[in-house]
Amino acid sequence: MSIKQIEIIPLVSAGDIWLGMERSEARQLLGKHKEYRQFPNDENTIDAFDFCHVAYTADNLVEFVMLHDFVNLQVYYNKQRLDNMSQSELISFFYDLDEDIDIESYTKGEIVGIVSFESNKLGVAAYWERDVEYLEDGSEIWQDKLASISVAIRDYWK
Repeated sequence: MSIKQIEIIPLVSAGDIWLGMERSEARQLLGKHKEYRQFPNDENTIDAFDFCHVAYTADNLVEFVMLHDFVNLQVYYNKQRLDNMSQSELISFFYDLDEDIDIESYTKGEIVGIVSFESNKLGVAAYWERDVEYLEDGSEIWQDKLASISVAIRDYWK
C-alpha cells in the first residue's frame, strides 16, 4: 500500500473530503465503509473508512473528519507535515494560530500527559493514545502516540 498524503484546510476540508459534502458523495469518494453510532442518543451515524472516520449532520452533510493510520497516511497543513511532529511541536504549532485551544491532560502519580487538544476556532483537533511499557524492575515508561488529527466545522466541540 502506498503512502497517502492529505492536506487539511481548517474549517474546509481534509484532502478531497469537504466539510458540508453530502454523505453519498463522501461514500462514493472513499468507498468501502462501516456505519456505526458512537453513542446511543447520537443524532446520526458515523462512517468508518480505511484511513478516516466521517461524521455527519442531521441533514447528512460532513461535519467532522478524523484521520488516523499514520503508517499509511501523512497529514499536512500549509505544506508543514503534522503527523510526524512531537506532541509538544503539534500543540505549539496550533497554539500559535489559536491561543484558546482546549488541552485535556491526564495524571498518574507524578506523570502528567496530554490526551488531546481541540480548537473550535480552527476546527482542528488531535488525540493521543497512552502507551505504557513495563520494565523488568517494575518501573513504567509512558509514551503518548498520535492517534488522530481531525478537521471539523466551527464550534464542533462546544
